[in-house]
Amino acid sequence: MLIRNETPFAAMGFGQLHRDGTPMAVLCVRAGYGLDPDGSLHLAEDQAIVLNDVYEGDPLRTPLLRVGDLIPYKPAADVTLLGAAHAPNGRATRRWEVALAIGDHGVRLRVHGPRSWEPALAFHADLEARDRGVGHARPARLPLRVGRPVCRRSRRRRRRPQPPRPRASAS
Repeated sequence: MLIRNETPFAAMGFGQLHRDGTPMAVLCVRAGYGLDPDGSLHLAEDQAIVLNDVYEGDPLRTPLLRVGDLIPYKPAADVTLLGAAHAPNGRATRRWEVALAIGDHGVRLRVHGPRSWEPALAFHADLEARDRGVGHARPARLPLRVGRPVCRRSRRRRRRPQPPRPRASAS
């Protein structure tokens, strides 16, 4: 369906059905950039469309490296950051904040150095799920959620709303 691509990015077009069953055209574009030490961007060499999620190894134990581009419905864009956060001014510290912004959209995260029970000073922190101190017993917490800071959950249980109980009739 994509007749000509005049960009440096990988792109493909195809048709599929929308959630409501109506046909729609889909354009899938992947743009990869590298970040230079001076903060400038350069076009990455690999610009291929990713057909399936790609992990470093075992999907249950290693980080996600690339998110598949061809999912049934994706009304927006995904941004995947592969990299490391370096402590400010090159001085080891327990934690610091990092940010990523593209246009008007951005996210701030608090990163920590390696830790098991006690936080440790660090010079840099890899931005991988296995290094965020979440442990292997809680794999459901591994994905970062854009727009929400990474923080400890409250130990208090929140009361869930209950459906109204039927009232007994007075007959």
